[in-house]
Amino acid sequence: MKRKPILGETLFSLNVGNAARRSPQILTPVRVSLVGRKYFECEHPGCSGRFAVKHHLDTWNEVTDCLASSALYETKEEYAIERETTWLTVDIRAKFAAHGPLDLPLQTLRDIAALLSVGVRK
Repeated sequence: MKRKPILGETLFSLNVGNAARRSPQILTPVRVSLVGRKYFECEHPGCSGRFAVKHHLDTWNEVTDCLASSALYETKEEYAIERETTWLTVDIRAKFAAHGPLDLPLQTLRDIAALLSVGVRK
């Protein structure tokens, strides 16, 4: 559960899903324009001025019947951490999903097993 945003606070929005299909993903500052009991709204810059997007207060997910077009972050650093975590996870999964034995020295494999708390078979 995320914290409750403050009226007038600046958050950061990232276009996702179909909104990011044909345009680059850009972290855009948005202002909290309304905070209610269950939802809050952020003013997003748009082609024809500003428009408000409603978000759930407890999860910060966009309120929509379809796919969300944006994701909210408290700070730029929060987005950077999530992005790095995602890429590291993808890289690690790709390495372990390789067919056949891993191309790593035995000691490195033992170190990885120790980090993952995996028992060594004898």
